[in-house]
Amino acid sequence: MLQRKFLHVSCAYRGRGAGMQLYRAAEAHAMKAGARRLYVSATPSERTVNFYLALGFTPSAQPDPQLFALEPEDTHLEGLSLDR
Repeated sequence: MLQRKFLHVSCAYRGRGAGMQLYRAAEAHAMKAGARRLYVSATPSERTVNFYLALGFTPSAQPDPQLFALEPEDTHLEGLSLDR
């Protein structure tokens, strides 16, 4: 499992596309590393969850047991296939 521990945009930079740029860079890195799908354990704030939902992520039907044990309060989401 390739794991990116943290992706955060400070309040002053939100709404300017910084989060999207960070996400796209992380996605490109994951694809180069051979990842076929992305999994997100996100802070359960409405803004954060909506960000990932807008990218096509869906709530995980079966959260990753290791990540869920570390962050049981988080919203666990799965992305679309990276096989494009």
